[in-house]
Amino acid sequence: MTLTWSRKRLNFLPGPFAPPAKLTFEHLVLAIGSVVDVSRVPGMPEHGYLMKTVGDAIRLRSDVLERLEVASIMTQEPIRCKLLTFVVVGGGYSGVETAGQIWDLLRDVQRLYPRINPKEFRLILVHSGAHLLPQIGEELGKYCESLVKVT
Repeated sequence: MTLTWSRKRLNFLPGPFAPPAKLTFEHLVLAIGSVVDVSRVPGMPEHGYLMKTVGDAIRLRSDVLERLEVASIMTQEPIRCKLLTFVVVGGGYSGVETAGQIWDLLRDVQRLYPRINPKEFRLILVHSGAHLLPQIGEELGKYCESLVKVT
């Protein structure tokens, strides 16, 4: 990356498969990325999924399908229940979208698993706030809650 302040231009490589790019600017803000630390939540590093990249979503999808495969042949009810229960933590944009995508995936593939009754699927969205989607306001967040069963 090369930065020419006097000409207000930035030359950079957007990624390993993209050609060099140029950006001209009037004002430039450089912000550092964030690192998610899940080590303070027991079990999170071993069992949690971060949703930062498309690769993360593909891994989650693959693991959900693998759980359905095992559940479809599992006869032990407690284990089957665990396999068909999905928990998403966080009621912001990412959490709500992740929960919706998991639910859509379960609904879309249920016909491929005739041994699983769709009523066995459990999706739990855990949120510490007063309402979902606090970024868009209380009214829309509560409307979102009204679309699902909240316990």
